[in-house]
Amino acid sequence: MKRLTVIVAGVFLLAGVVYGQTEYDLSTFYLRGVENNIFHSPSSYINNLGETLTEDSLIQSDGLNGFGWDLELKRDFGRHRLRLEQDGWLRRYGSYSTANQGDYQAELKYDYDLNRKIDLGARLQGSKTNKIGTNVLGEELTKTFSYAETRADGYFELRPTRQNRTKLDFSWRNKNYASDPGVESLSHRLTDLGIGSKQDFQLGTTTHNIELELNWEDKAYRDRTATDSTGSSRDITYPRRHWQYLSAQLTYGLELFRHWTVEPSFEITRRNDLFQDYYTYNQVENGIDLGYESNRLAVDAGFKSTNRHYLVRTARQLQGPEPDLVYKYHRYTLEASYAIVSGVFLTGEYEHLARITNVTVETMRTRRSYNYSRFNFGVAFGLQGVFHLGDIRGGRNKSGNRRHGEEERD
Repeated sequence: MKRLTVIVAGVFLLAGVVYGQTEYDLSTFYLRGVENNIFHSPSSYINNLGETLTEDSLIQSDGLNGFGWDLELKRDFGRHRLRLEQDGWLRRYGSYSTANQGDYQAELKYDYDLNRKIDLGARLQGSKTNKIGTNVLGEELTKTFSYAETRADGYFELRPTRQNRTKLDFSWRNKNYASDPGVESLSHRLTDLGIGSKQDFQLGTTTHNIELELNWEDKAYRDRTATDSTGSSRDITYPRRHWQYLSAQLTYGLELFRHWTVEPSFEITRRNDLFQDYYTYNQVENGIDLGYESNRLAVDAGFKSTNRHYLVRTARQLQGPEPDLVYKYHRYTLEASYAIVSGVFLTGEYEHLARITNVTVETMRTRRSYNYSRFNFGVAFGLQGVFHLGDIRGGRNKSGNRRHGEEERD
């Protein structure tokens, strides 16, 4: 993948020298911070004897150093646009070095303006992610969250008016996960089809927009055996695990006083386990994002609340009947960036995530409640310009805030 990145980058630069100009966009960042409960281990739970267990040995808090980069090359050929992007990040812990993480990604994107109202595009992407986690009980380290991913996307966008956009997306992904000895890997294939429509409108001096997105996903595991309605997956005749998702999301956007934005959102999701419904759930998610941006300062704050209700899985209890398993997630985020001088930024980020479950007894098949938080601050550098006949021109700045990975769905 690295060799392919170098080859394609060389083609871009040669095209810029011979046929015109290639735009470049480069940013890097360095950060320091503290992460609490690195592995999302349970803060407390009750074992089968009714004993409350606390201070799990894997609840780790540690200082971290992070470094990341993002290089984007863009070239226009009339109605055709090519973009090559290569980015990555590294996270190194102070004393718990076995948890070090990193990501490397390369992406090639092509867009075509068919006419003033229709755009087409495609994207090829490859990535490698190293991520350490724990088993369900949070008591044993595992490598099963590290993976290599290949992805292909396509889209069709229609703009019947300046205020309305409708977009159809298709995505195919293949993830190959690492696996510990004797453990079935999480490797899977994911097919995604989505359609969304966004409407902009003006009321007085404020700008508004409403966006509706519908999405369907098919997720088929390569190695992992399906689970029956009792929670067992030991029968060798069972098929491989196979899930499908159907979701709808509604987002409302509001721009106030030129600097402020408000975006509440609402999403419902249904996951179907195609074998015996053991992992089938209904999920409702509410969120809101608040943003402020001026010439030097950019701030973004967000809150998201998720309620996930399983239809077959039950929550183990010490006494009495076992209710349906329910997971509740509450996530708070705050990001800020301040431009010291052109192209140099101070950045800061805080995240808190809490998972609450109605399980009280230790079990190998249900996850525990936990609290996780991360705070970091640092400096970012950004530069934009143009390769033209061998010369570099320009130098506009770019903010360096970015997220550092994503979390797998349970």
